[in-house]
Amino acid sequence: MPLKKRKPKKKPRKALGRVLSNDGVARALVEHKGNLSAVGRKFGVTRQAVSKYIADRPVLLQLAGDEREGMVDEAVTSLGKAVRKGEAWAVCFTLKCLGKDRGFVERHELTGAGGGPIKTRSEVNLRLLTDDDLDQLERILDRATPPDNEHVPALPIPISEPDGSTDRESASQPG
Repeated sequence: MPLKKRKPKKKPRKALGRVLSNDGVARALVEHKGNLSAVGRKFGVTRQAVSKYIADRPVLLQLAGDEREGMVDEAVTSLGKAVRKGEAWAVCFTLKCLGKDRGFVERHELTGAGGGPIKTRSEVNLRLLTDDDLDQLERILDRATPPDNEHVPALPIPISEPDGSTDRESASQPG
């Protein structure tokens, strides 16, 4: 009779608390400048596991934040050095980020189809609606209009007849 192949036994995972310790994680956070993925690799766990571990430990959470802020400070210092060297990318980036109040912003022009103007409203022919449709539309608009004492920004939706009138009685009268 042939022998059954045995499946290899999986190594039991250590409980997260036994793999990670406050001191070990603190040292790793400093060593890796707050990079949670690098800390996870050091201990053989995921970034999410490290994040979950430090989330319940205010001292570690503060340390991770401080290390990341330190990294930002280093980046600012490097950017300043690049600006002083006259590196165009650094000058441009600095002006776009810090010089906005002096007018250094990128302008984006938007156009409609074929480079024409952007169409901002649709023509609506109310003559195609029945009186019941118009009554229903009026009820919907009443529900969508806030009370006078409530300010809600709204987009204007011009609804007009081809002759420019918006009153359905005057539009339906022969002219």
